[in-house]
Amino acid sequence: MSDELIMRRFTKAQLAELNGRMRAWTTLQDFAQMIEEVRAAAGFYAVSQGGLKIWREAWVAISCGQLSHALRVKLGNDPPDFELDYGDHQRQFEIVDVMPAGRKLGQTYDHYAERWNNHASITLERVGGEAEHNALPNDLESQLQAKASKAYNPPPILVADIHHELFPWTDFSVEQRLARIATQYLGHFPEVWLRKGAHILRITPHGATRLAPIEPPED
Repeated sequence: MSDELIMRRFTKAQLAELNGRMRAWTTLQDFAQMIEEVRAAAGFYAVSQGGLKIWREAWVAISCGQLSHALRVKLGNDPPDFELDYGDHQRQFEIVDVMPAGRKLGQTYDHYAERWNNHASITLERVGGEAEHNALPNDLESQLQAKASKAYNPPPILVADIHHELFPWTDFSVEQRLARIATQYLGHFPEVWLRKGAHILRITPHGATRLAPIEPPED
């Protein structure tokens, strides 16, 4: 394995430089390029290194920005986690991870990085199943309650980033249940966005809207 393919943790100086760049207003294209530069250098450490929490926030930010057609993006001052500029207005966003019980991304991705750097094979961990599927609504509500208790002023849009090993939007009954839970928190947040992969279910006082990538036309 060549030296350039070794995954590396970022130094304090590199983290400080990245932090400054990501907290300035940037086009979505340039912001996406920054995200890719980190991924190329850090690999799995982009997920596991504590100082790269900003990279994970940036990943959610660019996803939300692209799906909602924002013009510019930047990380916020915690709170908010990030901001999006739509030209005639700007919106603030806070992220909450909805994680299955016992899931520790840092440990898992550290393990992947160490095996990669030691030329060992990597088997991506797959978990989930019926128990995780059934736990999702309670896990979501628990995290929404925790965020609501912080009484943000002004309240940001809340993005619930779902890490459960399933794709809930293929199950209409699950989707409806999650939407009903999120609706209960519209008194605390102007909107709640349920994000899973490249899809978002946007919950507002006017109802639910699905944000998804535009599929290319078939030949």
